[in-house]
Amino acid sequence: MTLSFGDFEREKIYISKDAYRRMVLYGSRYANKYMNEKEYREVYGILIGYLDENDNTHVRTAIPILAGSGAGVKYESKHYAETAKIDEKIFEKRELKSGKDYKEAGNEFLVGWWHTHPGFGFFFSETDVLTHLGWQQANPFAIGIIYDFTHRSEIDPGIEVLRLADVSKYKMSQYVSLDFALEGDFETIEGIEDTFEQLVPKLEDLSLEIRQLDKQVKRKDFAQLQRNHGLLMVKKRKSEIAEEDKLNDEEKYLYEWNEEWIKKKYRLPKYRAKIEKLIKKGKSRSKDKKRKVYRAKIEKMLSKPKKKIIKIKEKYYAVNQRAKIYEEYLDVDELTFLEHFEKRISDYIDIMNDLIMRAYKIAPD
Repeated sequence: MTLSFGDFEREKIYISKDAYRRMVLYGSRYANKYMNEKEYREVYGILIGYLDENDNTHVRTAIPILAGSGAGVKYESKHYAETAKIDEKIFEKRELKSGKDYKEAGNEFLVGWWHTHPGFGFFFSETDVLTHLGWQQANPFAIGIIYDFTHRSEIDPGIEVLRLADVSKYKMSQYVSLDFALEGDFETIEGIEDTFEQLVPKLEDLSLEIRQLDKQVKRKDFAQLQRNHGLLMVKKRKSEIAEEDKLNDEEKYLYEWNEEWIKKKYRLPKYRAKIEKLIKKGKSRSKDKKRKVYRAKIEKMLSKPKKKIIKIKEKYYAVNQRAKIYEEYLDVDELTFLEHFEKRISDYIDIMNDLIMRAYKIAPD
């Protein structure tokens, strides 16, 4: 479907308070009036909304994806993967009916993208044109919103809505500005300043805590724990697995210990292997006294990593509790890190508890 410039003139974009607030406050973390211009960073996000019966786009929310370094944003494969997950979640929530397409009001989908141009206005750069081509070729109604905080005032929201006039011209495509209405108008614009003053410093502190959690706790404390007291399996690369050794994706080691099977697909932590051997030997002993000796050895081995993982979990929990309060202003990189690290901690604790229980069964009280 091809839209003409005349179609654009008749169209209107409606932007919700939530979408506007999230764009402004996330963008303000990386460029605001208190920062030196040299420290400004562009940010990128996606827009979720729907088309009404007149093909007007309604932007319901704006999700931050990532912050760039300086004037530019590098969208990596992991961000495409996370965007696809968001799209899948939206699709799952939609109530699809026979004969209805995504133009039906209320059927939300990815309607476009947004990014910031701190201090240099509203336009599509050559890179922006190529980015928007990816959106508009898939959906002719796709929009791109640009936010520049230096243009925001009591009467100006500091945003513009753009679209390419003719995608057939590829990277030579020109862009046009679209008419838009901000839900709440002046009230929304004025209210954002008070929110900014209170919220952005807290977001900056939280961002620092997340980076420290990654650098100090995950990359050092947890990595050291896994090196010295490894319980988690490390999957081998596909190239390391012989064609004849292709295995079912079921994580069998969670249910039964089969060292030969595991070695084909995983790098086996020596610490975990040692404990498993002690469990095997302990179970094979016929006398209760010998069994208790093996149980005591295993419990002693696990006492040190138990203390360490508890401390790591406490540090993670403290940061994650604050992150939940401000979740809608965190980007995909931050949320994905927290989610992934939580799973690593949880997996380690689950395996440790399983080993403790199996040690107990060797010689129950």
